[in-house]
Amino acid sequence: MTDSRTPDWRPAALFVLAYTCSGLAGLVYEVTWTRLLTLHLGHTTAAGSAVVGAFLLGLAGGATIMGRRARALSPLAALRTYAALELAVGVVAVLLPLALDALAPLLAWAYRDAAPGLLFPVTRVVLAILLVMTPALALGATFPLAVRWFASGAPDRARRSGMLYAANTLGAAAGALLAGFVLIPTLGVWRTTLCGVAAGVVSATLALVAATRAGATVDDADAVSVRDAASPTTATTAADAARLRLAAGVLGLSGLAALLHELAWTRVLALAIGPTTYAFAAALAAVIAGSAVGAWIGTWLVRRLREPAAALAFALAGAAIAAAVTYALAGRQVPLYVATALATGGAGEAWIARGAFITAALVVPTALCLGLAFPLALAMAGATRDDATGRFSAIYALNTAGSVAGSLAAGFLTIPAFGLQVTLQIACACLLLATAAVFLRGGLSERARTAVGTAAVAAATVVITAPPWDHALMASGAYLYAPFVPPDLPLEPMLKAGALRYYQDGAAATVSVKTLTGTTTLTVDGKTDASNRGDMLTQALVAHVPLLLHPAPSRVAVVGLGSGVTAGAALTHPVSAVDVIELSPEVVEASRFFVAENRAALADPRTRLIVGDGRSHLRLSRQTYDVIVSEPSNPWIAGVAALFTREYFAEAKARLAPGGVFCQWANAYNIGDADLRAIAATFLGEFPGAAALLVGEYDVLFVGVAPGGPSNGEVPWDAVARGLARPDAAADLARHGARTPFAILSLVVAGPRELAAFATGAGTLDDDRLPLEFSAPREIHHRTGGQNGATLRALMGSGGGPAAVRAALDAATSADWRDRGLMLAKVDALYGLHREPSKN
Repeated sequence: MTDSRTPDWRPAALFVLAYTCSGLAGLVYEVTWTRLLTLHLGHTTAAGSAVVGAFLLGLAGGATIMGRRARALSPLAALRTYAALELAVGVVAVLLPLALDALAPLLAWAYRDAAPGLLFPVTRVVLAILLVMTPALALGATFPLAVRWFASGAPDRARRSGMLYAANTLGAAAGALLAGFVLIPTLGVWRTTLCGVAAGVVSATLALVAATRAGATVDDADAVSVRDAASPTTATTAADAARLRLAAGVLGLSGLAALLHELAWTRVLALAIGPTTYAFAAALAAVIAGSAVGAWIGTWLVRRLREPAAALAFALAGAAIAAAVTYALAGRQVPLYVATALATGGAGEAWIARGAFITAALVVPTALCLGLAFPLALAMAGATRDDATGRFSAIYALNTAGSVAGSLAAGFLTIPAFGLQVTLQIACACLLLATAAVFLRGGLSERARTAVGTAAVAAATVVITAPPWDHALMASGAYLYAPFVPPDLPLEPMLKAGALRYYQDGAAATVSVKTLTGTTTLTVDGKTDASNRGDMLTQALVAHVPLLLHPAPSRVAVVGLGSGVTAGAALTHPVSAVDVIELSPEVVEASRFFVAENRAALADPRTRLIVGDGRSHLRLSRQTYDVIVSEPSNPWIAGVAALFTREYFAEAKARLAPGGVFCQWANAYNIGDADLRAIAATFLGEFPGAAALLVGEYDVLFVGVAPGGPSNGEVPWDAVARGLARPDAAADLARHGARTPFAILSLVVAGPRELAAFATGAGTLDDDRLPLEFSAPREIHHRTGGQNGATLRALMGSGGGPAAVRAALDAATSADWRDRGLMLAKVDALYGLHREPSKN
């Protein structure tokens, strides 16, 4: 800003810094709000999309509403309104967790024990809109207010508006990196939210300081007066309106393409480098950082261009080429590169940084070109317009609305219906359509038309001629298994070994099933979650153990369907109902390949399948259970760590009838000693009489009993023998090699005293920090199964452990130990490739 006498750059610089802080705060809010709301509303695609969609829709709505009103404000009034909105959003951010707690009864009422219908989904969407869209409206309104003060009336208003967009996006990239890699792992969600609030306060303060330094002269030098803003003196020509429509339409299409591209690549990268929280944070940060760099370049170019429409067409064509090239690489070269890098010594903690680099290399080029397009579109639209506020706000709003459409389309339509490959093709097609629109309607010179047309044809050719994706390689879990392939064996054939019988890209994960020499495996994002080989004993015992311990089980809940073997094992007991809660519809489809092993569990009339979030069910349901079995995937997978926290175990205990039994699976492989001890400490905190079993060297079963039953919270191991009198259950255990009570009791490695010793000094896992989500990915390539197994087996010591277990061990014969050895011999590594299997 300048006054009428002496140029003064300081208020302008202060405000650019303020708007950068606003972007940082906005992304911190988005990340923390998404975590908070998905914890309360469910880790489902619908819940996540509702939160992200509400946030983006709020940004678009706020820009639209304030874009119409900001012109009637003086620049200084706009700046003060901006500061007030930043502070108001901070207040809402502080109150949002309290609002979620207060709304818990409403969610439970709408859930109605997972009754079919629209009541709960609609209630969830409405709450997401009310809680997230309201503050997002305020954040979206800051853009037209910023433009009103910073750019209206200035001769280079398109450059200034582009500078604001670039600064805000740069702050957002910093917010994404800080929240995903530093703040939440170190401080937790609540304190990270307070950091976002602090950034918002800094933004408001800097804006007010800028207003003070600018003084009243800003109205004379830079403002379109209130009267003139309401009735602009510069006539809007037909050509002027056409440029506005073209710029807005093109950026709307680019926003749609950007979110389709981002979400599809996030999923591709989950298959290639692993579905960890670091991978998702890296993808988000790379997209935003690329957009910020592109916007800064575009801002620099604006005042040096004679033909902004041609530059915009080049930017869009460049985005199409970058998207097309990376699309062509995604289906084979990317996973093969990852596999080779890991097999030749790139595994370990360093893989997190290397994965972030791979992510940036694949998504930044497209994001950079899309970021470049924004200020160029503003320049094309605003070249002859004195008042930039309403016009640029409309373009910003339509670009954000396109992002909303892309987010919803990817989550609910294109990925589930057509898969990741087609979704990326659609994103490329949208970019080519946007390029064509500027090519046809932008008034390009003949030379520019030739260059842009050539680039667009090249992009289309790459997409059309790219080979089909290698689904067998993509589903191979190269990021996890490549380091364990012996160096003397061919890498790609070993990873792809077997016949791929099922492959489906779902909204949340890619699920596949393949068979090799009689072994059938089910994988989720490349990571094996179940098989009919080594996993069978664990899948059966996780249900049988708690059911044998209960004197008269009737109602059972199983969190996680997998192959269905656990549900099938539960149904061999004389129970009246088994509720199976599975997040992924694709896993439900894939379980049909295990009908022989799971005894057609889903067809049993006692089974009720609930496709939804298991934790939400336990929190919101009013149903109580005699037995709850929790068999999630590994906690290094993003979102799964929420099923290992103190709050989750408390919610499970609250759903147990008096004396009910809860069994929680945990991995002893690919996990650090400290993390395993933390799981034990957290479980013991909610179930003081807990015990642990070790199956082979890889699977830990934590067992806890709710208070109020005859055992008074202690695990009644003497009930195992009585439970084996149930003929169907005994027969099912026998086919897995467990024929006697000793076979089960011999797996017990700790009672409450031993677990307490094991957990001494360990931290407690909670929802606020979700520490497992950040520490566990660092261990996925470490061979920890044998070491953790030895540590757990040593807990019993001399004469330790529960009395009933000790007596069984003392009375065991050599035949008992031989049978036990035969039973555990079936617990072997997947395909025999390595000794650190995926789930057993």
